[in-house]
Amino acid sequence: MKRPGLFLTLILTPYLFTSVCVPQVTNAVFNGAKYVGEWKDGQPNGQGKLILPNGVQYVGEFRDGKANGKGTDTWSNGQQYVGEFKDGKEEGLGTETLPNGAEYIGVFRNDRLVGQGIYNAPWGDQYVGDFRSGVWDGQGTYTWKNGDQYVGDFRDSLRSGRGTYTWPNGQKYVGEFNDNQMNGQGTLTSPDCTEYVGEFRDGQMTGVGKTTYPDGKAKEGLWKDGKFLGAVQ
Repeated sequence: MKRPGLFLTLILTPYLFTSVCVPQVTNAVFNGAKYVGEWKDGQPNGQGKLILPNGVQYVGEFRDGKANGKGTDTWSNGQQYVGEFKDGKEEGLGTETLPNGAEYIGVFRNDRLVGQGIYNAPWGDQYVGDFRSGVWDGQGTYTWKNGDQYVGDFRDSLRSGRGTYTWPNGQKYVGEFNDNQMNGQGTLTSPDCTEYVGEFRDGQMTGVGKTTYPDGKAKEGLWKDGKFLGAVQ
């Protein structure tokens, strides 16, 4: 989505000579866009409002004709960003709310959330951790509304790498993830202390592994989709 700052220099230049000495202006500009606000040195400087013909509105601080400082971007579909701007782009601490109610909170660079941030899903889930170019990437914690929780590595907003998944009933998996599933080597511990150590595929005990039960008995061998097939010969 283009930001207001990208348009200001192009849109307002033809009107500079009409408003140099006017501190507060209402300026109808090309293609139906309009600027209302403080004016200095021939361009928006100070508090103002820019309305673009596509419905995007920016309200906040301007410097040298661009959004600079604190302000609010609002789209016709209800999307909104409230926070800091630099040269017309989301740059600094801010909160972006999507039309479906999803919320991103953190530090933005070049219109994208980067570094540490928070994602609040409209259905009650939450992610807290690293972002790269607006997606979960790095270390983070995802907590589901039902109490499930994953702590570990993310890549492109998917659980990928090593992590720990905990269920509300106390069941816990520690190990490798890929494509949002338990994939690779890991340990699954049940609430009754039954423990499986071995291979997983698509979220199921599949491959070579060993299950140890609370009474000390164990099954070691080949597993598929959570079922024991027999000892490996």
